[in-house]
Amino acid sequence: MIQVSKQTRKTSPEDKKRAAKALESLKKREDLGFHQIADRQGLWQHSQEHGSRLRKEYDRVVVLGIGGSSLGGRALQGALAPFSQDQLIFIDNVDGAEWAGYCRVWEEQSEKLSKTHWILISKSGSTLETMTLADAAHEFLNRFGLKLHDHATVITEEKDSPLMSWAKESDVETLPVPLDIGGRFSVLTPVGMLPAAFVGLSPDQFREGATWALEQDDMIHELTAQMLQSWRQKEGLTVFWSYCSFLKFWGEWTRQLWAESLGKKVDRQGNEAPFVSVPYPCLGSTDQHSVLQQIMEGAEKKFIWFLRVSDSEKSGGSVKGPFHHLTSMGERPLGGLLEVFAQATQESLASEGTSSLTLTMERLDEKSLGALFMTLMLTVGALGEALDINAFDQPGVELGKRLARQLLQGA
Repeated sequence: MIQVSKQTRKTSPEDKKRAAKALESLKKREDLGFHQIADRQGLWQHSQEHGSRLRKEYDRVVVLGIGGSSLGGRALQGALAPFSQDQLIFIDNVDGAEWAGYCRVWEEQSEKLSKTHWILISKSGSTLETMTLADAAHEFLNRFGLKLHDHATVITEEKDSPLMSWAKESDVETLPVPLDIGGRFSVLTPVGMLPAAFVGLSPDQFREGATWALEQDDMIHELTAQMLQSWRQKEGLTVFWSYCSFLKFWGEWTRQLWAESLGKKVDRQGNEAPFVSVPYPCLGSTDQHSVLQQIMEGAEKKFIWFLRVSDSEKSGGSVKGPFHHLTSMGERPLGGLLEVFAQATQESLASEGTSSLTLTMERLDEKSLGALFMTLMLTVGALGEALDINAFDQPGVELGKRLARQLLQGA
Protein backbone atom coordinates (compact mmCIF):
# COMPACT_ATOMS: atom_id res chain seq x y z
CA MET A 1 0.00 0.00 0.00
CA ILE A 2 2.75 2.44 1.06
CA GLN A 3 6.44 1.74 1.38
CA VAL A 4 9.66 3.60 2.04
CA SER A 5 11.17 2.73 -1.32
CA LYS A 6 14.38 4.73 -1.11
CA GLN A 7 16.55 6.50 1.46
CA THR A 8 19.77 8.30 0.68
CA ARG A 9 21.16 7.69 4.17
CA LYS A 10 20.79 4.98 6.77
CA THR A 11 19.41 5.58 10.23
CA SER A 12 21.44 4.64 13.29
CA PRO A 13 20.37 1.83 15.64
CA GLU A 14 20.17 4.43 18.42
CA ASP A 15 17.69 6.57 16.48
CA LYS A 16 15.60 3.53 15.54
CA LYS A 17 15.50 2.45 19.19
CA ARG A 18 14.47 5.95 20.26
CA ALA A 19 11.79 6.02 17.57
CA ALA A 20 10.41 2.64 18.63
CA LYS A 21 10.18 3.74 22.25
CA ALA A 22 8.42 6.96 21.21
CA LEU A 23 5.82 5.17 19.07
CA GLU A 24 5.15 2.68 21.85
CA SER A 25 4.63 5.57 24.27
CA LEU A 26 2.28 7.30 21.82
CA LYS A 27 0.11 4.24 21.30
CA LYS A 28 -0.25 3.75 25.06
CA ARG A 29 -1.68 7.24 25.52
CA GLU A 30 -5.39 6.77 26.19
CA ASP A 31 -5.96 10.53 26.16
CA LEU A 32 -5.38 10.60 22.39
CA GLY A 33 -8.14 9.39 20.14
CA PHE A 34 -6.69 9.66 16.64
CA HIS A 35 -4.87 6.32 16.87
CA GLN A 36 -8.03 4.68 18.28
CA ILE A 37 -10.32 6.01 15.55
CA ALA A 38 -10.46 2.74 13.59
CA ASP A 39 -12.25 1.06 16.51
CA ARG A 40 -15.02 3.67 16.71
CA GLN A 41 -17.47 2.10 14.32
CA GLY A 42 -20.25 4.59 14.99
CA LEU A 43 -18.27 7.53 13.66
CA TRP A 44 -17.61 5.87 10.32
CA GLN A 45 -21.17 4.58 9.97
CA HIS A 46 -22.76 7.93 10.84
CA SER A 47 -20.59 9.72 8.27
CA GLN A 48 -21.50 7.19 5.58
CA GLU A 49 -25.23 7.28 6.29
CA HIS A 50 -25.51 11.04 6.53
CA GLY A 51 -23.28 11.60 3.51
CA SER A 52 -25.37 9.20 1.43
CA ARG A 53 -28.55 11.00 2.47
CA LEU A 54 -27.12 14.39 1.52
CA ARG A 55 -26.02 12.94 -1.81
CA LYS A 56 -29.62 11.96 -2.57
CA GLU A 57 -31.22 15.20 -1.38
CA TYR A 58 -28.73 17.89 -2.49
CA ASP A 59 -26.75 18.77 -5.60
CA ARG A 60 -24.10 20.81 -3.82
CA VAL A 61 -22.43 21.06 -0.42
CA VAL A 62 -20.58 24.11 0.89
CA VAL A 63 -18.18 23.46 3.77
CA LEU A 64 -17.46 26.36 6.13
CA GLY A 65 -14.39 25.70 8.26
CA ILE A 66 -10.75 26.62 8.61
CA GLY A 67 -7.45 24.87 9.31
CA GLY A 68 -7.99 21.31 10.46
CA SER A 69 -11.70 21.70 9.79
CA SER A 70 -11.05 22.20 6.08
CA LEU A 71 -7.61 21.05 4.93
CA GLY A 72 -8.23 17.34 5.44
CA GLY A 73 -11.48 17.41 3.48
CA ARG A 74 -9.83 19.44 0.74
CA ALA A 75 -7.00 16.91 0.56
CA LEU A 76 -9.47 14.05 0.23
CA GLN A 77 -11.37 15.83 -2.51
CA GLY A 78 -8.20 16.81 -4.35
CA ALA A 79 -6.87 13.27 -4.32
CA LEU A 80 -9.96 11.20 -5.02
CA ALA A 81 -12.68 13.51 -6.35
CA PRO A 82 -10.66 16.29 -8.03
CA PHE A 83 -13.33 17.21 -10.57
CA SER A 84 -16.14 17.67 -8.04
CA GLN A 85 -15.42 21.35 -7.27
CA ASP A 86 -18.91 22.37 -8.40
CA GLN A 87 -20.52 19.82 -6.07
CA LEU A 88 -18.25 20.25 -3.03
CA ILE A 89 -16.99 23.74 -2.18
CA PHE A 90 -14.66 24.58 0.71
CA ILE A 91 -14.62 28.15 1.99
CA ASP A 92 -11.90 28.49 4.59
CA ASN A 93 -10.89 32.13 4.54
CA VAL A 94 -12.81 35.24 5.56
CA ASP A 95 -11.88 37.14 2.43
CA GLY A 96 -14.78 39.48 1.72
CA ALA A 97 -13.98 39.72 -1.97
CA GLU A 98 -13.96 35.93 -2.36
CA TRP A 99 -17.26 35.63 -0.49
CA ALA A 100 -18.82 38.35 -2.62
CA GLY A 101 -17.67 36.48 -5.72
CA TYR A 102 -19.33 33.28 -4.59
CA CYS A 103 -22.52 35.20 -3.78
CA ARG A 104 -22.65 36.71 -7.26
CA VAL A 105 -22.37 33.26 -8.83
CA TRP A 106 -24.96 31.74 -6.48
CA GLU A 107 -27.33 34.64 -7.10
CA GLU A 108 -27.18 33.94 -10.81
CA GLN A 109 -28.01 30.32 -10.00
CA SER A 110 -30.55 31.08 -7.29
CA GLU A 111 -32.77 28.21 -8.35
CA LYS A 112 -30.05 25.85 -7.07
CA LEU A 113 -29.86 27.32 -3.57
CA SER A 114 -32.61 25.10 -2.17
CA LYS A 115 -30.53 22.13 -3.30
CA THR A 116 -27.38 23.44 -1.57
CA HIS A 117 -26.40 22.08 1.85
CA TRP A 118 -24.08 23.80 4.29
CA ILE A 119 -21.67 21.95 6.59
CA LEU A 120 -20.40 24.10 9.47
CA ILE A 121 -17.25 22.65 11.04
CA SER A 122 -15.59 23.94 14.20
CA LYS A 123 -14.06 21.62 16.78
CA SER A 124 -14.39 24.20 19.54
CA GLY A 125 -17.77 25.40 18.34
CA SER A 126 -16.64 29.01 18.55
CA THR A 127 -14.05 29.49 15.80
CA LEU A 128 -14.31 33.16 14.86
CA GLU A 129 -13.84 32.72 11.13
CA THR A 130 -16.38 29.89 10.88
CA MET A 131 -18.98 31.70 12.97
CA THR A 132 -18.57 34.81 10.81
CA LEU A 133 -18.92 32.82 7.57
CA ALA A 134 -22.03 31.14 8.99
CA ASP A 135 -23.54 34.57 9.71
CA ALA A 136 -22.72 35.65 6.17
CA ALA A 137 -24.41 32.52 4.77
CA HIS A 138 -27.44 33.17 6.98
CA GLU A 139 -27.79 36.72 5.63
CA PHE A 140 -27.31 35.62 2.03
CA LEU A 141 -29.91 32.84 2.20
CA ASN A 142 -32.44 35.13 3.86
CA ARG A 143 -32.52 37.21 0.69
CA PHE A 144 -34.01 34.20 -1.12
CA GLY A 145 -36.45 33.17 1.60
CA LEU A 146 -34.26 30.29 2.78
CA LYS A 147 -33.08 29.50 6.29
CA LEU A 148 -29.56 28.26 6.96
CA HIS A 149 -30.72 25.91 9.70
CA ASP A 150 -33.05 24.11 7.26
CA HIS A 151 -30.13 23.18 5.02
CA ALA A 152 -27.21 22.66 7.41
CA THR A 153 -25.20 20.07 9.30
CA VAL A 154 -22.91 20.93 12.21
CA ILE A 155 -19.71 19.06 13.02
CA THR A 156 -18.32 20.01 16.42
CA GLU A 157 -17.43 18.66 19.86
CA GLU A 158 -20.31 17.29 21.90
CA LYS A 159 -20.18 19.99 24.57
CA ASP A 160 -21.68 23.40 25.23
CA SER A 161 -20.59 25.96 22.64
CA PRO A 162 -22.21 28.66 20.50
CA LEU A 163 -22.34 26.35 17.49
CA MET A 164 -23.76 23.40 19.41
CA SER A 165 -26.35 25.63 21.10
CA TRP A 166 -27.48 26.98 17.73
CA ALA A 167 -27.73 23.47 16.31
CA LYS A 168 -29.86 22.24 19.21
CA GLU A 169 -32.12 25.29 19.20
CA SER A 170 -32.59 25.09 15.42
CA ASP A 171 -32.94 21.29 15.22
CA VAL A 172 -29.83 20.99 13.03
CA GLU A 173 -28.27 17.53 12.78
CA THR A 174 -24.84 17.27 14.37
CA LEU A 175 -21.92 14.89 13.92
CA PRO A 176 -19.15 14.80 16.53
CA VAL A 177 -15.50 15.70 16.55
CA PRO A 178 -14.35 13.50 19.44
CA LEU A 179 -13.05 15.46 22.42
CA ASP A 180 -9.79 13.49 22.38
CA ILE A 181 -8.95 14.22 18.72
CA GLY A 182 -7.41 17.57 17.83
CA GLY A 183 -8.54 19.51 14.80
CA ARG A 184 -5.47 18.84 12.68
CA PHE A 185 -5.75 15.11 13.52
CA SER A 186 -9.47 14.94 12.66
CA VAL A 187 -9.46 14.14 8.94
CA LEU A 188 -10.62 10.54 9.57
CA THR A 189 -13.53 11.70 11.73
CA PRO A 190 -16.76 13.17 10.26
CA VAL A 191 -14.71 16.33 9.55
CA GLY A 192 -13.24 14.60 6.50
CA MET A 193 -15.47 11.57 6.14
CA LEU A 194 -18.80 13.39 5.71
CA PRO A 195 -17.64 15.49 2.71
CA ALA A 196 -15.95 12.37 1.33
CA ALA A 197 -19.15 10.34 1.60
CA PHE A 198 -21.10 13.12 -0.14
CA VAL A 199 -18.92 12.77 -3.26
CA GLY A 200 -19.31 8.99 -3.23
CA LEU A 201 -16.19 7.89 -1.37
CA SER A 202 -16.25 5.10 1.21
CA PRO A 203 -15.44 5.87 4.86
CA ASP A 204 -15.05 2.13 5.50
CA GLN A 205 -12.26 1.98 2.94
CA PHE A 206 -10.46 4.89 4.60
CA ARG A 207 -10.83 3.00 7.86
CA GLU A 208 -9.19 -0.09 6.36
CA GLY A 209 -6.24 1.98 5.23
CA ALA A 210 -5.85 3.62 8.64
CA THR A 211 -5.98 0.20 10.30
CA TRP A 212 -3.21 -1.03 7.99
CA ALA A 213 -0.99 1.94 8.89
CA LEU A 214 -1.49 1.32 12.61
CA GLU A 215 0.14 -2.07 12.10
CA GLN A 216 3.22 -0.74 10.24
CA ASP A 217 5.45 -0.04 13.22
CA ASP A 218 8.69 -0.62 11.30
CA MET A 219 7.78 2.03 8.71
CA ILE A 220 6.88 4.58 11.40
CA HIS A 221 10.14 3.80 13.21
CA GLU A 222 12.10 4.47 10.03
CA LEU A 223 10.34 7.75 9.23
CA THR A 224 10.70 8.97 12.81
CA ALA A 225 14.36 8.00 13.00
CA GLN A 226 15.08 9.75 9.69
CA MET A 227 13.74 13.00 11.11
CA LEU A 228 15.56 12.67 14.43
CA GLN A 229 18.78 12.34 12.47
CA SER A 230 17.81 15.25 10.21
CA TRP A 231 17.20 17.58 13.14
CA ARG A 232 20.38 16.55 14.89
CA GLN A 233 22.15 17.74 11.73
CA LYS A 234 20.18 21.03 11.89
CA GLU A 235 18.36 20.52 8.60
CA GLY A 236 15.91 23.36 9.04
CA LEU A 237 13.64 22.80 6.04
CA THR A 238 11.62 19.61 5.43
CA VAL A 239 10.20 19.56 1.92
CA PHE A 240 7.20 17.34 1.20
CA TRP A 241 7.46 16.87 -2.55
CA SER A 242 4.45 15.11 -4.09
CA TYR A 243 4.94 13.82 -7.61
CA CYS A 244 1.21 13.53 -8.27
CA SER A 245 -1.05 16.49 -9.04
CA PHE A 246 -3.90 15.02 -7.02
CA LEU A 247 -1.83 15.27 -3.82
CA LYS A 248 -1.39 19.05 -3.89
CA PHE A 249 -3.72 19.63 -0.95
CA TRP A 250 -2.19 16.69 0.91
CA GLY A 251 0.95 18.82 1.07
CA GLU A 252 -0.98 21.70 2.61
CA TRP A 253 -2.60 19.38 5.16
CA THR A 254 0.83 17.99 6.06
CA ARG A 255 2.23 21.49 6.50
CA GLN A 256 -0.36 22.32 9.16
CA LEU A 257 0.01 18.97 10.94
CA TRP A 258 3.79 19.35 11.08
CA ALA A 259 4.01 23.04 11.94
CA GLU A 260 1.34 23.22 14.63
CA SER A 261 2.37 19.95 16.26
CA LEU A 262 6.15 20.28 16.29
CA GLY A 263 6.93 24.01 16.20
CA LYS A 264 7.04 24.64 19.97
CA LYS A 265 8.97 27.05 22.16
CA VAL A 266 9.29 24.80 25.22
CA ASP A 267 9.15 21.08 25.96
CA ARG A 268 6.82 19.42 28.45
CA GLN A 269 9.24 20.21 31.28
CA GLY A 270 9.28 23.92 30.48
CA ASN A 271 12.76 23.84 29.00
CA GLU A 272 13.72 25.19 25.59
CA ALA A 273 12.27 22.86 22.97
CA PRO A 274 14.62 20.90 20.68
CA PHE A 275 15.36 22.04 17.14
CA VAL A 276 12.76 21.06 14.51
CA SER A 277 12.31 21.95 10.86
CA VAL A 278 9.90 24.15 8.93
CA PRO A 279 7.62 22.14 6.58
CA TYR A 280 7.30 23.17 2.94
CA PRO A 281 5.05 21.41 0.41
CA CYS A 282 6.03 21.13 -3.26
CA LEU A 283 4.43 19.62 -6.33
CA GLY A 284 6.43 17.93 -9.05
CA SER A 285 7.34 18.69 -11.68
CA THR A 286 5.70 22.12 -11.34
CA ASP A 287 7.93 23.31 -8.51
CA GLN A 288 11.09 22.21 -10.24
CA HIS A 289 10.48 25.43 -12.20
CA SER A 290 9.82 27.60 -9.15
CA VAL A 291 11.78 26.65 -6.00
CA LEU A 292 14.20 23.88 -6.98
CA GLN A 293 17.03 26.38 -7.50
CA GLN A 294 16.63 27.64 -3.91
CA ILE A 295 16.38 24.11 -2.53
CA MET A 296 19.35 22.97 -4.56
CA GLU A 297 21.77 25.82 -3.77
CA GLY A 298 20.22 27.90 -0.99
CA ALA A 299 22.00 28.26 2.34
CA GLU A 300 19.39 26.48 4.50
CA LYS A 301 20.09 22.80 5.12
CA LYS A 302 17.12 20.67 4.16
CA PHE A 303 15.66 17.17 4.01
CA ILE A 304 13.24 16.00 1.31
CA TRP A 305 10.30 13.61 1.44
CA PHE A 306 9.38 12.48 -2.07
CA LEU A 307 5.88 11.03 -2.46
CA ARG A 308 5.24 9.07 -5.63
CA VAL A 309 2.23 7.17 -6.98
CA SER A 310 3.04 4.27 -9.31
CA ASP A 311 -0.28 4.40 -11.18
CA SER A 312 0.20 8.10 -11.90
CA GLU A 313 3.59 7.44 -13.46
CA LYS A 314 2.13 4.72 -15.70
CA SER A 315 -0.87 6.75 -16.89
CA GLY A 316 -1.58 9.21 -19.65
CA GLY A 317 -1.39 7.06 -22.72
CA SER A 318 0.74 7.57 -25.81
CA VAL A 319 2.37 10.94 -26.40
CA LYS A 320 3.50 10.38 -29.98
CA GLY A 321 2.87 13.59 -31.87
CA PRO A 322 4.60 16.36 -33.82
CA PHE A 323 7.26 16.85 -31.13
CA HIS A 324 7.93 13.16 -30.45
CA HIS A 325 11.34 13.35 -32.09
CA LEU A 326 12.34 16.10 -29.62
CA THR A 327 10.95 14.73 -26.34
CA SER A 328 12.75 11.36 -26.40
CA MET A 329 9.75 9.79 -24.67
CA GLY A 330 10.00 6.59 -26.67
CA GLU A 331 7.23 4.22 -25.61
CA ARG A 332 6.71 5.88 -22.24
CA PRO A 333 3.21 7.17 -21.37
CA LEU A 334 2.77 10.81 -20.34
CA GLY A 335 3.19 9.89 -16.67
CA GLY A 336 6.57 8.42 -17.51
CA LEU A 337 7.98 11.93 -17.77
CA LEU A 338 6.92 12.57 -14.17
CA GLU A 339 8.73 9.39 -13.14
CA VAL A 340 11.90 10.52 -14.87
CA PHE A 341 11.76 13.98 -13.30
CA ALA A 342 11.20 12.56 -9.82
CA GLN A 343 14.24 10.32 -10.15
CA ALA A 344 16.37 13.08 -11.69
CA THR A 345 15.44 15.59 -8.99
CA GLN A 346 16.27 13.18 -6.19
CA GLU A 347 19.59 12.26 -7.77
CA SER A 348 20.56 15.87 -8.44
CA LEU A 349 19.77 16.89 -4.86
CA ALA A 350 21.75 13.94 -3.54
CA SER A 351 24.73 15.04 -5.65
CA GLU A 352 24.65 18.37 -3.76
CA GLY A 353 24.55 16.61 -0.38
CA THR A 354 20.80 16.95 0.26
CA SER A 355 19.34 13.80 1.80
CA SER A 356 15.89 12.42 1.11
CA LEU A 357 13.53 9.50 1.41
CA THR A 358 10.84 8.31 -0.95
CA LEU A 359 7.37 7.08 -0.02
CA THR A 360 5.76 5.13 -2.84
CA MET A 361 2.08 4.28 -3.18
CA GLU A 362 0.76 1.85 -5.76
CA ARG A 363 -2.40 3.83 -6.44
CA LEU A 364 -4.62 6.57 -5.08
CA ASP A 365 -7.78 5.18 -3.49
CA GLU A 366 -9.54 5.40 -0.14
CA LYS A 367 -7.41 2.68 1.47
CA SER A 368 -4.08 4.15 0.42
CA LEU A 369 -5.08 7.67 1.40
CA GLY A 370 -6.39 6.53 4.79
CA ALA A 371 -3.06 4.79 5.28
CA LEU A 372 -1.14 7.90 4.24
CA PHE A 373 -3.01 10.18 6.64
CA MET A 374 -2.53 7.80 9.57
CA THR A 375 1.15 7.27 8.71
CA LEU A 376 1.85 10.99 8.92
CA MET A 377 -0.17 11.45 12.11
CA LEU A 378 1.63 8.57 13.82
CA THR A 379 5.02 9.87 12.71
CA VAL A 380 4.32 13.39 13.96
CA GLY A 381 2.94 12.03 17.24
CA ALA A 382 5.98 9.78 17.72
CA LEU A 383 8.31 12.71 17.04
CA GLY A 384 6.52 14.69 19.72
CA GLU A 385 7.03 11.86 22.21
CA ALA A 386 10.69 11.48 21.24
CA LEU A 387 11.35 15.20 21.75
CA ASP A 388 9.19 15.42 24.91
CA ILE A 389 7.09 18.22 23.45
CA ASN A 390 3.31 18.59 23.42
CA ALA A 391 2.41 17.80 19.82
CA PHE A 392 -1.29 18.31 20.53
CA ASP A 393 -1.59 21.97 21.50
CA GLN A 394 -0.94 25.25 19.63
CA PRO A 395 -0.27 28.05 22.13
CA GLY A 396 1.10 30.42 19.49
CA VAL A 397 -2.10 30.13 17.46
CA GLU A 398 -4.28 30.69 20.52
CA LEU A 399 -2.52 33.97 21.31
CA GLY A 400 -3.37 35.34 17.86
CA LYS A 401 -7.01 34.34 18.31
CA ARG A 402 -7.24 36.17 21.65
CA LEU A 403 -5.67 39.31 20.22
CA ALA A 404 -8.02 39.26 17.23
CA ARG A 405 -11.06 39.14 19.53
CA GLN A 406 -9.65 42.02 21.61
CA LEU A 407 -9.19 44.11 18.48
CA LEU A 408 -12.77 43.40 17.36
CA GLN A 409 -14.19 44.28 20.76
CA GLY A 410 -12.20 47.53 20.83
CA ALA A 411 -13.31 48.59 17.36
